[in-house]
Amino acid sequence: MFDRTDVRLRQGQFSLVASAPGVGKSLLATNIAIRTKVPTLYFSADTDEATVRYRACSILSGYPLDQVEATYSEENWKVFFTDRLLRADHVDWCYQSDINMDFVWKRLQANAALRGMYPQLVVIDNLANTTTEPENEYAELRGICRDLQTMARLTNTHVLACHHVKGAKESGLYQIGMADLLGNIGKIPELVLGLNFANDNRYINMHVAKNRSGRAGHVVNLGMDYPKATIGGFQI
Repeated sequence: MFDRTDVRLRQGQFSLVASAPGVGKSLLATNIAIRTKVPTLYFSADTDEATVRYRACSILSGYPLDQVEATYSEENWKVFFTDRLLRADHVDWCYQSDINMDFVWKRLQANAALRGMYPQLVVIDNLANTTTEPENEYAELRGICRDLQTMARLTNTHVLACHHVKGAKESGLYQIGMADLLGNIGKIPELVLGLNFANDNRYINMHVAKNRSGRAGHVVNLGMDYPKATIGGFQI
């Protein structure tokens, strides 16, 4: 998928995936984390552990989410799904909901101490969960983005953050551009990807709004299977 879109998640860089709620930014981030199979630290502050586990089971098994959730606790199925989840043991999941930068740094250091190296990918899902000052949210977001970019440079990891959009783009129907990012933080990351619903419900559109390391401005259709929590375009 990234080969044909001229997009690279480069180590030492910071990127954003932005969309309206429900379009698929978390699903894209989860699929990237699971399918690229590089050491990953995933801060799932916006989604609880059970939901992420069911999504991962669905991605790794091909079974629909509703079937995974309905059968997960049954003894035979639990053994099956646990075996599938072992295929994602390169991902270190963190489910704490309030993840200020001090906590993110400490958790990253703990991960590095355990594995003997920094992860190649860090996912922040969602960027809004890192803020602590509602009255000064936009300025704080810009500061956090600079901190995440510094983190990427110092640890030679790729930091990918999921982010919200504003205004009419919250409907999910329209292409996401730089001006649509909540807090106007698009100047900081090296890569900005915007997601919106396509006319065909089997796809979503990914707009490469910014790409310092390659081509930008184009839109790519990504296959989307919401019942199986799967986005197409990944080699298996």
